[in-house]
Amino acid sequence: MFSKVVLEMEPSLRFCKFKLGMDTSSSAPTPSPSSSAYTFRSSNITVPALLLPKMSKIVAARAEYEAAPDDALYVAVLSTCDAALEGLDNLTDNQLLKGWIKNEKLQTVMAQGEKMISSLPPDRPADVVHLYDSLLVNSASLASLSGGSPTDAFAVAAAAGTLRFRALRCHQIGEAFTGSGEFAKAIAILRRAQGVATEAAEAFQGVGDDLKVAAMAALEVTITAAKCRAEALAFLDATGGGCSKTLTERLESYDSGRSEEGKVCVAEINMGLKQVLVKPVFFDIAYNYVGDFPDLLGEESEEEAASEEEAAEGGGGLLSWFTGR
Repeated sequence: MFSKVVLEMEPSLRFCKFKLGMDTSSSAPTPSPSSSAYTFRSSNITVPALLLPKMSKIVAARAEYEAAPDDALYVAVLSTCDAALEGLDNLTDNQLLKGWIKNEKLQTVMAQGEKMISSLPPDRPADVVHLYDSLLVNSASLASLSGGSPTDAFAVAAAAGTLRFRALRCHQIGEAFTGSGEFAKAIAILRRAQGVATEAAEAFQGVGDDLKVAAMAALEVTITAAKCRAEALAFLDATGGGCSKTLTERLESYDSGRSEEGKVCVAEINMGLKQVLVKPVFFDIAYNYVGDFPDLLGEESEEEAASEEEAAEGGGGLLSWFTGR
């Protein structure tokens, strides 16, 4: 939960750093506000004077979108980037400048895609998988931008982002297979997701992105839990069919207790009579927990004494004072 909140705050932190003039992530191109020079993939690029207003609009629109993601701001960023690319095609063939603009556009598209994924309910895994497919295409386009070395920080970060989306996509596919009862496929794809998440964490560690490393570590835990759940459900599905015994009769059986109709037999509602073997030990144990038995003989003797007393009081003769009867 903490890593998710930190990731949601990351765009706002980057916007604050930009306003304060601080250096942001090494993989993100940063424009210089005091000149026409922009930096992309550790290379300085000069923007033609006619494109400076459009480049400034891109920076402002992107900063506003990162501060408060909104559909209208998202469209504004894309429109501004497309307009800049059209103007660039008519003026120059600067690949670095094209890469800078395309990077701004692709980063915004991927941020919007992740925002849409977070807003989807958990019962729509198919839609989530389709969105991750789009994010993988955009991430591949980002990694293929020209203007630098295949081993520079930008390329490594882009490759790590691709691995991250692959791990997230595999996780969602595994959850979908688990929900549909295809446990063997779910276990296989979740094992693959574990490996991809580990690779992504190592790649992010190589570029010094601690937030993404923590997020990948949390994702590995989530994937491991999903895989264990799928394995448990597969075991119960294989061993729990056709059971008709109640819960107390299955204390030594490790099964799901489901009957052939798919119902779980917990207890028998209308319990029938069952024979109990007569064992002296059983009655001895029962006798130790029984309270005081009623003294039937004692009650009869008291009644007899009371009747005799009544007869004595009403039936005395002349000599009763002498004999005591």
